[in-house]
Amino acid sequence: MCYNDLAYRYRSDSTDQTNIETLGMNILSALRSDKLMTLPFSRRRVVGKLLAIAVAVCLIPATASSLVKFDFEQTYFDEKPLEILDHCVVEMNGEYHLFYLRGNPAVNIGHAKTTDFKHWETLQPVLAPGTWDNLALWAPHIVPAPSYGWYMFYTGVNTAFAQQTGLAISGNLYSWQKIPWPVYHPDPAWAEWDESAWSHGRDPHVLKYNGKYYMFVTAKTNNNLGAVACAQSNDMLSWTDIGPVYIHDSWHVLESVFIMERNGK
Repeated sequence: MCYNDLAYRYRSDSTDQTNIETLGMNILSALRSDKLMTLPFSRRRVVGKLLAIAVAVCLIPATASSLVKFDFEQTYFDEKPLEILDHCVVEMNGEYHLFYLRGNPAVNIGHAKTTDFKHWETLQPVLAPGTWDNLALWAPHIVPAPSYGWYMFYTGVNTAFAQQTGLAISGNLYSWQKIPWPVYHPDPAWAEWDESAWSHGRDPHVLKYNGKYYMFVTAKTNNNLGAVACAQSNDMLSWTDIGPVYIHDSWHVLESVFIMERNGK
C-alpha cells in the first residue's frame, strides 16, 4: 500500500476513529521498521495515528493562494443583506454603471458605479413598482437612446404575474422617468398571454439591425411550448410583434435572451 493511498483514506475517513487507528497501523507496517514494531501494541496505535496525521497533512494539496486567481473567484459587489439578481452594466465617461435587482423578491432596481469593478459606490435606487407594474420589476436592460441619453427596458409584473416590457428614459443614468404604460407583450394571437393571469413575457433584450430595432423576450406559445418572442420598432417607443423566432421542444420557458452580432451574423 502506498502512502498516497493511505493519506487519501485518512482524509476520507477522518471522522471515523477506528479507521484512523487502522490506517496508522497500516502505515507502521508499510514503514517495515523493526524498532517500531517492537513497541507495545497500545504505543504503536498512538504512533500510527500520529504518522497518519503527519502523512495526510504533508500530502494535502496546496491552497488556492499558490494557484492562479481569477476575478470570478470572489464577490466584487454586494449589498447585504439583499441578494443581487438580474443586472446590466453600461459605461459612461470612464465609469461603469451597474443596475440590478435588489432582493429576492426584488424591491426595486438598484444602481452602483465603479472604475475598476473592485471598488464600488452604491447609489440611490432608480426604479420601483408603479401602476401597471405594481408587483415587481425584473431584468433591466439599457441601451443608448437614438438621439441623447439612455433607454432602460425592464420586465414589469402585475399582481396576476402577467409580464410586460416597460421603458424608462434617462439623460444621465442617475434620474429615470418611466413611460407610464407597457411598451410590449407577446401577442395573444400566438402566445399564451393574458393580463389577468400568469403570463410569460420577460427579460427584454434590444438591438439595432439594418436600421431597425428588435426586442427579444421569453414567452410561451398557445400550445404550451417555450419560445423567444420578437418585436420590431423604428424608434424603440412603438413596437410591433412579429412572432416567435424560436420555439422550444417542451413547455420549459427560456430565460434571459441575449443576442450579439459577430462577423455579420
